[in-house]
Amino acid sequence: MVDAVRTILHADMDAFFAAIEQRDRPELRGKPVLAGGSGPRQVVATASYEARAFAVNSAMPGVRAKQLCPHGSFVRPRMEAYGEASQQMQEVFARYTGRVEPLSLTRRSSTLPGASRCSGGPTTSRPAARACRKVAVGSVAQPGDVLLQAARTRTSGQA
Repeated sequence: MVDAVRTILHADMDAFFAAIEQRDRPELRGKPVLAGGSGPRQVVATASYEARAFAVNSAMPGVRAKQLCPHGSFVRPRMEAYGEASQQMQEVFARYTGRVEPLSLTRRSSTLPGASRCSGGPTTSRPAARACRKVAVGSVAQPGDVLLQAARTRTSGQA
């Protein structure tokens, strides 16, 4: 029996819906974007980094978000567009990591191949992050758009 180290990569696309809106609508780039509604019974699905600067968060009531960020652009969520971008992310991660577990439209979990031989951490995570950033946000990528976390776990197996 040999103990092996397995590296699991968790990717979380932060502000994903708003980033897709900014990618597809250049006039929204650099402006606070809130995917969701501003009405009394509506919520913010996600907020761009520009909107987050005004303390707007996901799952916040739309009315409160409008108070905090009155000049923000509220956009109706386009789940089909987000689904297409999410599928592209899935394909990117499959190319770099092999097996991919989709956890949601904006989250992925992968086991990195050969990662047990990488002394400096998973080497495939940076190219995968860059590729996903390009899919999701095109030229408006921001540092937090793709959050990658790698966890190493010990597994026991046959040599």
